[in-house]
Amino acid sequence: MRGSLRLLAVGALALPAAAAALTVPAGADTAVPAPAPAAVAAPTPGFAGEQQQISTTLTGAQASEVISRPDANYLKVHASALDLKAGDVLSVAGADGAEQRSYTQGDLLPDGLWALSVDGDSVSVSITAADGGAPDPASTATLDKVTRGFSDTELRERRDVKPYSVCGDGTDFKDTVCYESEAPEQFGNTPAVGRLLLSGGGFCTAWRIGAENQVMTNNHCIGSESEIAGAEVQFGYECATCGGGDEGEGTKVAGEEFLKTSSGLDATLFSVKDFDSISEFGFLELDNRLPDVGEEMYIIGHPDAMPKQLSMADDTSDNGNCIVNEVKTGGVGEIPESDIGYQCDTMGGSSGSPVLSKDTNKVIALHHLGGCPNQGARADLIAEEFGLA
Repeated sequence: MRGSLRLLAVGALALPAAAAALTVPAGADTAVPAPAPAAVAAPTPGFAGEQQQISTTLTGAQASEVISRPDANYLKVHASALDLKAGDVLSVAGADGAEQRSYTQGDLLPDGLWALSVDGDSVSVSITAADGGAPDPASTATLDKVTRGFSDTELRERRDVKPYSVCGDGTDFKDTVCYESEAPEQFGNTPAVGRLLLSGGGFCTAWRIGAENQVMTNNHCIGSESEIAGAEVQFGYECATCGGGDEGEGTKVAGEEFLKTSSGLDATLFSVKDFDSISEFGFLELDNRLPDVGEEMYIIGHPDAMPKQLSMADDTSDNGNCIVNEVKTGGVGEIPESDIGYQCDTMGGSSGSPVLSKDTNKVIALHHLGGCPNQGARADLIAEEFGLA
C-alpha cells in the first residue's frame, strides 16, 4: 500500500568498500556485529483528495453558496462556526439537489463541523428553516475548508507512479459482484466493508465488526479522537456489474465515538452516527485463532479508493488462490510476531481491510502493510487486546 512499503534500513545498503573497512584482522577478539534487521516504514493512509482553505460567511438572508472544483470526484465542506437561530439548519447538497443533508447547531463540535461528502464537483450550502420556511436572517455560518476529491485523471496518474503492493503480474482483485455466482459465501461478506474517507483527503477501508455499533480500521488511518469528527464510512460503494464502472454513492455515515485503539496492532475501533442506516449491510466476526500456513484467504477492501474489490486470486501461488504464506511475523509496533503475511494483491487504500479465512469466512487479520509479502495484524491478538474474544 502507498506509504507503507517495508524498506531496508539505510545501514543495510552499505557499499562493498565500506564493508571492507569493517574487516577484522585474523585472531582479533572483536566480532563483527550482525547487520541490523530491516526497518519497517510507518504506514500512512492513501490520499484521494486534498484540503483547501476557503473563506465564506453565509447568512439566513442570502441565497445558497455554490462551491465548485472542476472535475472533482467529491467535495467535503467544513464550517468553523455556526450561529443558527431556533429552527434553522445548515443545508449541504449537490448542486443538482442530490445528497441533501441538514445540520443543526447541536452538530457543531469544538473544532467545527465536517459535513458528509457530496459526490461530484459542486456543492450547494445554505441556511434554511428545518420546516421548509424562511430562515432567520440573523443565522450565520462560516465556511473555512473544503476537501476536493481528486479527479479520475489525477487518480490514474498517482496510481501509475506508485509501487503498490501488487504481487506477481498485474492486479488479481476484481469488483465484488464478479464473485457473486462463483464464490457466494465470500461475496456475502462484502457488504459489511466500506470506504473510509478522512477530512484531509486521506482514505482507507473500514468494516463493521459484530452486531453492535462498532467499526474497525487501522490506527494509522484513525489514531485519535480528534480524527473521528471528519471521518466517514461509505457502505455499498461498489459496481453493480463486473467491471462495469457503474458504482452509486452508497450509504455514508459519519464517525461518532472513538472507542479504542492500539498502535502496536495498528487497529482502531469506533462507532458511527445514524447506525440504523447501515444495519442492512451485515457484519463480520473475528476468527480468534492463529491461521495455518497455506490456508486459503481473501481480502475485501477499497484499493486506491476504487469501488469495493475482492482479492481472492493470487498468480504467485501454486493453486492460483490467495493463501497465508507466513504467521507470527513482525509488524509495525512493539508487539513481537504480531502479523501474518500473504501475497494477495493490495494497494493504497487497502489499509484497514479485513483479511478472511476461506474456510471459516471470519476475519483472521487486519491488513496494514504492503511490500510483497503484504501483512495484516493477527485477529487473535486484536480479539485479546480489544476484549472481543
